[in-house]
Amino acid sequence: MKRTVVQCASGGFYSTIWVPMVSLKAVRLGGSRWQRCPVHGKWERARPVAPGALSAEQRRAAEAITDVGIP
Repeated sequence: MKRTVVQCASGGFYSTIWVPMVSLKAVRLGGSRWQRCPVHGKWERARPVAPGALSAEQRRAAEAITDVGIP
């Protein structure tokens, strides 16, 4: 399944499965979600990052950090 790079409210970047209008492991809040951040180890609001907003190196680093899979 395709993963999307997101940014948590504390500024951490990681990748997660992000299907519009579907939420199996998070609470949807409009264009963001409340889910567990693997960077900080706590529940935070997360939003998708625009494809051109990160450098290639930043994107690779974010894609290397993943949250839990679908339960």
